[in-house]
Amino acid sequence: MRHLSIDKNLKARWTTTCYHYHPLGLDPTLPSLDKFEERHRKQGDLVVEGFQNLLRKYDPEIARQRTGHISIGEILTIGQINSREGLMEWLHSGLLPLLKQQLTTVKLCLIPSALQTEPEAKLTLMLEVQSAIDQNLARMESAFAVICPRPLSASDRVDDHQLKQFKYYRLDDLAQKFYEVQNHTAGVFEKAYVHIQRMKLSTEQVACPPGGLDYIEYVEEEALGYIDSTIACLNGPEFDVAEDQWRYHVKSMDDILEDTISLIDPLLDWRTMLSFKDYELRPRRKLVRKPVIELMKSTSPIIKLSRLFFKKIIKHHKNRSKHLPWFTEMNSKQLECFCASAFDVSRNLVKLVQDLCKADGNRRFGEIRSHDIIQSVEALAGRLEATIHLVVIYLIPLTPESDDLADRNYFRSWFMTWNTLFILALHNFKYLARSSFDHVNLP
Repeated sequence: MRHLSIDKNLKARWTTTCYHYHPLGLDPTLPSLDKFEERHRKQGDLVVEGFQNLLRKYDPEIARQRTGHISIGEILTIGQINSREGLMEWLHSGLLPLLKQQLTTVKLCLIPSALQTEPEAKLTLMLEVQSAIDQNLARMESAFAVICPRPLSASDRVDDHQLKQFKYYRLDDLAQKFYEVQNHTAGVFEKAYVHIQRMKLSTEQVACPPGGLDYIEYVEEEALGYIDSTIACLNGPEFDVAEDQWRYHVKSMDDILEDTISLIDPLLDWRTMLSFKDYELRPRRKLVRKPVIELMKSTSPIIKLSRLFFKKIIKHHKNRSKHLPWFTEMNSKQLECFCASAFDVSRNLVKLVQDLCKADGNRRFGEIRSHDIIQSVEALAGRLEATIHLVVIYLIPLTPESDDLADRNYFRSWFMTWNTLFILALHNFKYLARSSFDHVNLP
């Protein structure tokens, strides 16, 4: 599964900026909602119907169930259909940026004070934007249907290393990003028409459900984030695809490190939690068994080195991105392994901390053996080893020969040093685990 990092504080920030004295964010100094004329409500009905139609037409879950899709030939010219590169550029520079503008216009039209003072003008503008969005999304659907025809060949193919931006893994990633664009754009449509009904700008009115004006902003920002991610994937270097998937999981390693510290530091609040997918252990007490505490301490260098590994690759690429080729010789199977590595490593780290916490609370502590603890570390080591192999084979050689040879040698030397330190950290952890749980005296 791929993840896109969205600002988790966004909803809270928007809530604090709304008119907190009214659930809809209304200005009480402006005309009451009950003062809207009947013609405004009928116009609002058209806007509500327009958003509902867009929702039915472009929500990806609903679209899967419908029949009678518009023919691609009705939307695109023969020349466009025969040029996937041209369609990618059209999406990158035209259609997707236009969708961002259109969603922003919708959001601005929904500002309560604007609807209170200029209901007719704002409703008219939304009707116009709905028509433009419909045309834009139809073009985007057709373009993606040509670029990423379904079903795609397996995304783990090993014979497409020379296909550049048309490697099957990259096309599959692009198709999933567009799915998220559609999904979150549909969310904007839904929140928009409900908001109009709540504003009493429709003959059909609804009670205030959870999530109001503040949530429209939140959903719209999520949609814009996925649009930006899709734009970057369409016309960016191959490494950008990996970095986009790494970003969230590298950040989560910071959270995992903080969790391990709070589990063993008596000065910190005991109500600690792992950063994601660890609900069964929340809230948890401090660790109490000395062998587990020592093992938890020994995870710190493993977590830090894992995090440093990805940050170093990202920094190296950013510093030289203008001089590096946009595509590697990795095939789709290798590219998938490379892109998923940060997620897999962070998942292994979470599993490691979970195993130690469970061991600490196990009533049959004496029956635990080192194998039960070490397996997560070994899985982590294997995952990083595979990624190092790809870096050495496919990334380091991309450094142009015109660059300083010492710089290329430094990067290779850095990974050798990192690997040595990581092996030592693993050895120390395994040594502690065996001496603690296998009840043997190791030399």
